[in-house]
Amino acid sequence: MGICRSYTRGRKWPALEDRSLSFVAQVRLSEVAGTDLLPRSGLLSFFVLDEWADGERPGYLQQAAVLWTRELAGLRRVKVPKNFQSRRDGTMEERRPFASCLVEWVRVARLPAASNHQARQLLTAAELERYQTLQRPPLALHQLLGWREGAQPPEVELLLQLTCDEQAGMEWGDGDALDFYAPRAALLAGDFSQVVPYCGD
Repeated sequence: MGICRSYTRGRKWPALEDRSLSFVAQVRLSEVAGTDLLPRSGLLSFFVLDEWADGERPGYLQQAAVLWTRELAGLRRVKVPKNFQSRRDGTMEERRPFASCLVEWVRVARLPAASNHQARQLLTAAELERYQTLQRPPLALHQLLGWREGAQPPEVELLLQLTCDEQAGMEWGDGDALDFYAPRAALLAGDFSQVVPYCGD
């Protein structure tokens, strides 16, 4: 995955009214092929609204967009939209794009947390108590698919999790992870229009 400002020709930069969403990640699907939940080729580009706007809905980290670019021909860098700073008016710290970074994907086996709804449905109380004692690997820096560390909303799949990352200049909420969720049926159909963000415990 490259967290960068690369983009694709002919696509509009996602925005909510006059607030451009921030470009946070890009996944080259050929590098993560092997799961039925994702297409085998192209790019997924992730955007999120990280602009504070008191009294407005949706607000901070409550709006996301994920674009699937099937063909890689014509890929180019584009400038950040002019309205990226539209809400600042010189009264707040300048809003900056995140730094370009590269992430190497490593396959790991990861179990859902004991608070996960599926674990609670499938395990008896005694089994759940024993399950809570299992040692789990430390949280990865970033994660594609799988299970989140804490409870996960029912009937959706974790598509991407981005932790706070000093190198990229990413900080979410109060040091939480930023998750992107989508219904399983939508992912299987290659439909990324139903992706929603979540940040918190």
